[in-house]
Amino acid sequence: RATKVASTLRSWAPDMADERIALVSHGTFLDALIKALLGHDFASQLYYTHYNTALTRIDFTPKGFLLLRYLNRTEHLPPELISR
Repeated sequence: RATKVASTLRSWAPDMADERIALVSHGTFLDALIKALLGHDFASQLYYTHYNTALTRIDFTPKGFLLLRYLNRTEHLPPELISR
């Protein structure tokens, strides 16, 4: 599923350069999606952690590159609400 979503996002990117898309999902799927977008092996021991309500931003450049702006950002939460 993550590979299909990554492919869809890539296909939308050229026509939506000035748009923003928000995805809300569970951490395990977000890990798989980031791996699919970045071309990482799903079986690798690398895991992109996402705490509850954490934010990650990935930009698609006009030349087709991806920019991982931030990962698992939780500044919007008080410390006692950050799940680890």
